[in-house]
Amino acid sequence: MEISSRTAVLLNLFAFAGLLLSLSVRFGWI
Repeated sequence: MEISSRTAVLLNLFAFAGLLLSLSVRFGWI
């Protein structure tokens, strides 16, 4: 199954957002 570049970009953005969210929670920014 081939993943389109657009889908790959969206997945990368979601992963990056999740990483930022977990870091924010860890450091108490939220």
